[in-house]
This record gives sequence, C-alpha cells and structure tokens, in this order.
Amino acid sequence: AQDLIRGLLNAQAINLSWNPLGKEGGEETSRALAQLFAEAKQLVHVDISKCELTRSHCRIVAEGLKTNRQIIGLHVTGNPGRIDPRGFLIPMPPSPKNPLAVSSVSTEDMNHASQEEKPKMVRSTS
Repeated sequence: AQDLIRGLLNAQAINLSWNPLGKEGGEETSRALAQLFAEAKQLVHVDISKCELTRSHCRIVAEGLKTNRQIIGLHVTGNPGRIDPRGFLIPMPPSPKNPLAVSSVSTEDMNHASQEEKPKMVRSTS
C-alpha cells in the first residue's frame, strides 16, 4: 500500500475507500498518506472511508493534512475520525455505544465558520 500511495503524488482525486489500509502495516501506510497529503500540490479530493484506520492512524494522517491547502473534499466515514468545521481531521475517542464513532460536517457547516478564521480547506464526508 505504501508504494501505491507514493505513486499518487500527482493525482487530483484518490478513492482508497474500503481498502484495509489500517490492517497489516497500517502505521507505515498512514505515514505514507500523511506525507502524500503534505506534499501533493494537485490533490483536491480524497476518499479514505472504511479503511480500518485506528485513532492512532488518524492522528498520523491528520498531521500530514495540517499544511495542505489544496484538498477540498475529504471523506473519512467509517474510521475513528471526523472533519471539524475548519477542515481538520480530528481523531475521535471511542463512545460507549459505538467504539468506532464517526461524525461529519457538511460543506454548509463549514461555510458558517467565522470570517476571521477561514477554513484551510473545505472538506465534507459522506
């Protein structure tokens, strides 16, 4: 998976949903995703929904997203993370009812962010 991810540096859209990226080698794969997100200049849409990522993996990926200004669509449903109103990936703590609790925000929610603190990117989950 890491080699595949490294080969996506010039992609504009990536759909890796339903691939078990968090399974064997999940930490290395998450680091490769973080590096891709930090370095990719043309990438605008990413779907990593239902990839069996852990909270730790989401934290690693979130670090790579902090400096990205190009991604306008990020889907993480089914992983223990959510996109906050400013467009950041936030690892979610487990809930008593659902240990893989995931929430999301829409682009409408993000459009209501304060004008002084504009989102770095507009991301939505589905």
